[in-house]
Amino acid sequence: MIIIRQLLVFTLGALLLIGVEHAVLDVSDSKGDRSIVMSDRDKQNITHALAQALGREPKVAELDRAMSEYIDNEILVNEALLLGIHRVDSVVRQRILMNMAFVNGQGDDRQLLDRANQMDMYRSDIVVRRRLIERMKKIIQQQGAGISDDALVSFIENNPERYQHPARVRVVHGYFSNRHFEKQKIDKWYQHWVSGVLTDNDMQAKATSIAVGNDRFLNAQQVESLFNQAIRKPINTALLEGDHLETPLPLQQGIGGYHFLKIAEITAKTPLDLVEAKKKALRDYLSIQQQTLVESTLVQLRERYHVSL
Repeated sequence: MIIIRQLLVFTLGALLLIGVEHAVLDVSDSKGDRSIVMSDRDKQNITHALAQALGREPKVAELDRAMSEYIDNEILVNEALLLGIHRVDSVVRQRILMNMAFVNGQGDDRQLLDRANQMDMYRSDIVVRRRLIERMKKIIQQQGAGISDDALVSFIENNPERYQHPARVRVVHGYFSNRHFEKQKIDKWYQHWVSGVLTDNDMQAKATSIAVGNDRFLNAQQVESLFNQAIRKPINTALLEGDHLETPLPLQQGIGGYHFLKIAEITAKTPLDLVEAKKKALRDYLSIQQQTLVESTLVQLRERYHVSL
């Protein structure tokens, strides 16, 4: 429960900003209702939104996760309101005052904000909800501790696959015009070229165009974006195994001819240098830590709530 107590530190800062009069209200609010009721209408809305996002009826496990996320978000919004974040966050205040102007709200800012609270506007406005959830998560994440240099090195050593330069492949591309050659002949030349019977110079003499000397290295993501499945699969296999292909890549028919590829060189994965690896690992570690903090804090907060489904 240490993190829960640490969250109360934020309240003091909030009270100093909004003054004594509002402080009395916030302290009172901090003892407010910690119950969440999910109505049938809420369940229907969640089911409908999830079905639209998935393009099909959601499975039971998917629906359970969505319901659980809804409850977590309700808890974060409620805790944000109890801590008084809605009174000190400029984005929330501006959004609420703008909403109140649309409903012809009269009075000074404080009166309008209080009236908006009575109208449950802080919970119902999607922009305000997202902002309150975001602020609560940041407050929780700030409770995380740093990591020592030795621990960071251990983190890298325990996750070596995350801190490597990806394997790359250098491909040679050529093109035959079908106005000059039949496909059977092109296939035969191509297989002879890949197997080494024909040299690059032999192939270049026969092809309409060829880029034998093209030093273009591609990683797996670039292969994915540039080639179709028939090409991607064997190239990715070569990248994974770090070896040349035993069989030629299939010819690809284009406008007026055939394109062909040959793997000229494979560069295996290599570790990042330590400075670069540490920078990347620190970002990864903090991201994991922050997510873990939010999840563990929500588990603690759930124990303080009565949830009615």
